Amino acid sequence: MTELKLEKFKMTVWKTLWSYLSIAIGITLYVIAWTIFLIPNHIVGGGVVGVASIVYIITGIPVGLTNFVINAVLFCFGFYFLGKKFAINNIYGIVVTSLIFLLMQQILVIQDIPALVKLGNAAKGGLD
Repeated sequence: MTELKLEKFKMTVWKTLWSYLSIAIGITLYVIAWTIFLIPNHIVGGGVVGVASIVYIITGIPVGLTNFVINAVLFCFGFYFLGKKFAINNIYGIVVTSLIFLLMQQILVIQDIPALVKLGNAAKGGLD
């Protein structure tokens, strides 16, 4: 009986780890798209990252930092109104998104190349 519980525990842990890894991969792709195409070309979207992009374009404050601050305020409201169950996944998402934005804005510094030129070159396989 204990062997069955141990196996069930292992499966639960694996599923949880895979879930968080999948979220991190998705967030990384999302941040790379913002960092390479949208932010350098002063294209802003909606939501918290859109507001953070506007703040970055105007003031130079990193998107990751602004994203974290705005999300922290929204998180406090969500925690108050929605409770503890709301908290864990959202804390993970907020922290990972903000950290990856801070990291990617340091690594992927691409400027002065219009987004459509990048997309065109990518479509051609990088050949001119």
